[in-house]
This record gives sequence, C-alpha cells and structure tokens, in this order.
Amino acid sequence: MRKDALLKLADILENEVKDENFNMNDWKCGTQACAIGHAMTHKWFTDRKFRNKNNECGNIVPIYKEYNGWDAIEKFFQITGEEAYYLFDDDESRKDNITRWSVSMTIRKFVENKI
Repeated sequence: MRKDALLKLADILENEVKDENFNMNDWKCGTQACAIGHAMTHKWFTDRKFRNKNNECGNIVPIYKEYNGWDAIEKFFQITGEEAYYLFDDDESRKDNITRWSVSMTIRKFVENKI
C-alpha cells in the first residue's frame, strides 16, 4: 500500500477540493468530479506518473505505467481491486452520502487499519 499517495489524496480532498467540484454520484473522470479525477490531474500525482488519457472508446481514464483504468489505480496505490472499489467506487448502497469528506475519512481509516 502506498500510504503516502493515499494520505496525499485525502489531504487534497480535504484542503484543495471545493464541495461543488466533487461528485461521486455522476462519475465524470477528467472533469475532476471524483476522487480519482482529482488525483490524476493534480501535480503531486502527475509528477509520479499517475495521470489521465483518452482510451479507445474516448473515455478519460487513469493511467500508470502500462496500466489503465482500475488496474492503474491498483498498481499506483499498491492495493487490491477489492480495496480500490471500496475506496473509490460510487457504491450504490452509499451513493447519496458520498462527499469529499466521507471519501477522505474512508481513506484515512483504511490506511490506519492497514498499518
């Protein structure tokens, strides 16, 4: 697990993202709506080769090295697919309650429990 990257993303969500620029209910990667959208356009992450690109379908997806989409998220943050979905998916069961603060707190609790 890349504790530094996860905690940096939590910091960004808490201190740099405005509520109106965060929306997990309508996943619009590339528009900085979701947590990963903010990560893949932030200098701290792009300096570490986690960024975005258009895939063959014209969708904007995260990339890291030769990986893209969920694989890029897993490889960059060094977490499993299940963990990536837990942290960053717009889970239907909690969709209406997802805020930048709730994602940040989920990230922080995840890191704390993995140490």
